[in-house]
Amino acid sequence: MMTTMCALLGGMPMALGWGAGAELRKPHGIAIVGGLVVSQTLTLFTTPVIYLYLDRAPIHLQLAAIAFREPTRHSGAWWTRARPLTADRQEAISQAATLDPAE
Repeated sequence: MMTTMCALLGGMPMALGWGAGAELRKPHGIAIVGGLVVSQTLTLFTTPVIYLYLDRAPIHLQLAAIAFREPTRHSGAWWTRARPLTADRQEAISQAATLDPAE
């Protein structure tokens, strides 16, 4: 964040544009400042979201493993394989929901 702020403040004189030849430097300065603001904002918002998804991944993987271990009751097309939750699956889902990743 400090590096971005240094680069942003360094590009501000170009973005504000005064003096001889400012009409040529001003668009470049605006592009630099705007790009730094957008990239820093995206980074600050997307990084925590990615960490949350990675934190919850073991629960989703466990649920997927449970779903694949249980045999299908129907044969035929893929849309006929939907089945209601059995007591075992409901129990597994409730156990997976209470998992503590810190353990």
